[in-house]
Amino acid sequence: MVTAHKTRNVQAGAPVSLPDVIPVEQTVRSDWMRLRERVLRAAGKPEEQGFLLKTLRGEGRGDFVVALGVLSSLSGDVPDEYVGDVVSASRRLLDTDVGVAKDVAAQALNNLKGKHPKAVEQVVRGLIQSVREQKPVACENAADSLGRFIVSHSDIVLPEALRMSEEYAGNVQKSAILALGRFGSAYPTKLGEVLPALTRLASKSDESEWASVHATGALGTIGVNSPDAVLPALIALAGDKSRWVRDAAADSLGRIGVANPDKLGQITPVFASLVKDDAEWVRQTVAESLGVIIMEHPQRGREFEQMLGSLKNDPSKWVRECVADARNIIASGRVDKKSFMQRLTGYREPAYATPDYATLDERLSSLSSMTQLLRKEYPGVLGVVVFGGIEKGYAGRLSDIDYAILGQSDLAVKTRFEELAGQSGLEVCPLEQYAFDEKSLTDANPSTANLLFTGLFFGDRKKLSGLQKRFFDNATPEQWDDVRFRIIRENTEFKLRRYGFSDEEVAGVAVVRTVMYTPPAYDEMKKTFAGRRT
Repeated sequence: MVTAHKTRNVQAGAPVSLPDVIPVEQTVRSDWMRLRERVLRAAGKPEEQGFLLKTLRGEGRGDFVVALGVLSSLSGDVPDEYVGDVVSASRRLLDTDVGVAKDVAAQALNNLKGKHPKAVEQVVRGLIQSVREQKPVACENAADSLGRFIVSHSDIVLPEALRMSEEYAGNVQKSAILALGRFGSAYPTKLGEVLPALTRLASKSDESEWASVHATGALGTIGVNSPDAVLPALIALAGDKSRWVRDAAADSLGRIGVANPDKLGQITPVFASLVKDDAEWVRQTVAESLGVIIMEHPQRGREFEQMLGSLKNDPSKWVRECVADARNIIASGRVDKKSFMQRLTGYREPAYATPDYATLDERLSSLSSMTQLLRKEYPGVLGVVVFGGIEKGYAGRLSDIDYAILGQSDLAVKTRFEELAGQSGLEVCPLEQYAFDEKSLTDANPSTANLLFTGLFFGDRKKLSGLQKRFFDNATPEQWDDVRFRIIRENTEFKLRRYGFSDEEVAGVAVVRTVMYTPPAYDEMKKTFAGRRT
């Protein structure tokens, strides 16, 4: 968690480097933070391979976040004596329900495949077996992990993914469909093996709407590299009766247009129709896609700017926000991704990874003043935690506020906070209006306790520290890990496509934020809290 009043102004484009990263309690946590920093700095350095492997065998055994950082930084051959450590750590990460952990584990195992194919294949076959056993949670986790091996182990994973896409429903089917999209993207000469299944699933929204949505997205993944193979189907799906399928088609067409400007002539008429769609989420997706296309291909700007302009007075606040963000990004010029990513992953300055840093600065000042006034009127309130785009640093002028009020849960407190926000020209997210008293925050319930350890905090830091300790004293190691997983999921959900970021670039940001933002494992955290008073 970052203490909001400690942030400082930085100039647009000024990066925050790793040495500027500080933990919540610098004097207490410096050892584990220094270890994690070194792990990240060791990426791609052969001379640090020994350090990484020893760390994996040591601290990595007790802390899955350290293991994740090590596996993401490893490069080159792994000595035989450490292969078991890499496989074991990868299995642990694959068993979680955290996407960034699964991605890192799969990549680490695939890097071993050349010299240790049997060890990796054993893991893959174990995932297939877990899916077939159909134990509820384990089956879904295994299916999600299995899809990450469809490119490296297509001979055994592809038939399984095709079967799962037809015979299963829910999250297992979703994972299979997404895997088919990955396969088609990686093997454009083998599209005949997956396109019939995906096209069939996408066209049956009346039978399974969400399967159709996921299949439409998978077609978009394929279309980035093979646009001609999927454009006819996607153009047809843009007219589907399901608004969610139309939304997925708009997103897929946008991704294809950004990657293949020569196909924009086919996409333009579709977007011209979709800007008038009766579903606000479809119009929102179109607005976001138009913004990225204009930013990446300014020579085509006029026709797309006209479409974007037609949405500036849209009845939906969400659509207007997308339009405003797109225009602000376009006016700022193409984003300097390197400095943007450095700021986005900087622990100290999460609020300034945006071209519109002046607006963010105004919002932080308003939130600080609002919190002070709220605490004066309601002494039971110890502070406010802010999440989402403001905390991560990419909120725009019309973005609303995702928040939690800590210490007092009266309806009057929430109502007053909303009034203060309105007076400051801010809007709170209607889906994120909540307040929690001290008991609900400290009764060992990870679903609420994670609010004590993440986000941008405004208020009494000393009292917050006391509540953190009270929760931890009541929590088991398993409950603490649950809190940490929730923090990772919150810190790795990004909306960066509007800035032209690829999936691979977003994944890189997710790894750094996971390693730098996640609190340490139970035993290390116990040492941290040993000297604190409640």
